[in-house]
Amino acid sequence: MTDRLLEILRHRANRRGLAFAKQELLVEQLDCDPEKLALAVEALESRGAITILSPLPYLVVKVQSWSGNEENSAETPVFPYSFSSSHSVNRFRNSYRDRPEETGSLLQEVLLILGETDPEPFRKAIELYSPHVIRMALDRVRKAQSIQKSRTALFRYLLPRIAKESADHKSHAQP
Repeated sequence: MTDRLLEILRHRANRRGLAFAKQELLVEQLDCDPEKLALAVEALESRGAITILSPLPYLVVKVQSWSGNEENSAETPVFPYSFSSSHSVNRFRNSYRDRPEETGSLLQEVLLILGETDPEPFRKAIELYSPHVIRMALDRVRKAQSIQKSRTALFRYLLPRIAKESADHKSHAQP
């Protein structure tokens, strides 16, 4: 399945080697469940076949080898896009507490971005903070130029501050 996924991503890659795909489309094409897809994506990244710029459910990858990449050797750097784009924020504006199947998706997103494997320490954060606040923190972690301790430590540091900023902003916006 990993090789088939790589084939799909290579086929979808543009002239710069960027491939975009929704999780639901890949699950359908590979006839697998989302967990197996996530494992296959991680396997491709660990063997160096792709670089993940944005994790599932909206996968953006840089394919290391695709048809015609020799002629595109002088590439400009590609910067990861943010989960806090308006499309993503609008899609996830509703609370995850009301839809348990999406709680797992947000939790998996947190684990993938932070490079963690144990979901337990992050379940409380998902209960306490809105998906918007969590995604803003993840976006800042992703964009951080240098991190003193770890991505997880930065994420935990940012959550209450972003929540406070968000609450302050809302209170000042209301007359």
